[in-house]
Amino acid sequence: MVLDAKTFLLAIVIVAAVIAVVILAALLSPKKEKFAFKLKKTFLSRKEKEIFIYLVNEGYIPCPKVRVADFMYKADKKESISKISQRSVDFLVCADDFKPVFAVLIRKSSDRKANANMYLKSLLDKAGLPAYLVSDEEDLKKQLEKAKEAKKAAENKETDNEEKIKN
Repeated sequence: MVLDAKTFLLAIVIVAAVIAVVILAALLSPKKEKFAFKLKKTFLSRKEKEIFIYLVNEGYIPCPKVRVADFMYKADKKESISKISQRSVDFLVCADDFKPVFAVLIRKSSDRKANANMYLKSLLDKAGLPAYLVSDEEDLKKQLEKAKEAKKAAENKETDNEEKIKN
């Protein structure tokens, strides 16, 4: 079968049109973009989940992973806000009115993180917010029990002193 020039030219135009449509479709179709960030499988680690559940069961309101600058402010104009701006506590534990009651810092394995936690604990303690540096849920239970006992002993001593003054 021999094609005449007119049919051959028509075939070339049709093939060119199909190629142009395919190229145009490829250029205009939305590309699957590679995104630099991915969602973590879980927000809290195993230790954090255990401590969170314990605190909830004890009637506390635990707020996980809170930046220190979200609950403290710079009172001394000479101090740099950078000391707290990038730091966070593992849990800020609040009362029903969301007033901070105490903070929980989970011990980290690296020396750098350990030093940062010690600094943060000291900073929070000086600001009047008790901070518990714990390794796990059991450690937190023990430290909270010690704190309750110390508070009860201090209250009993105060009551005894008041009674002595009255007599």
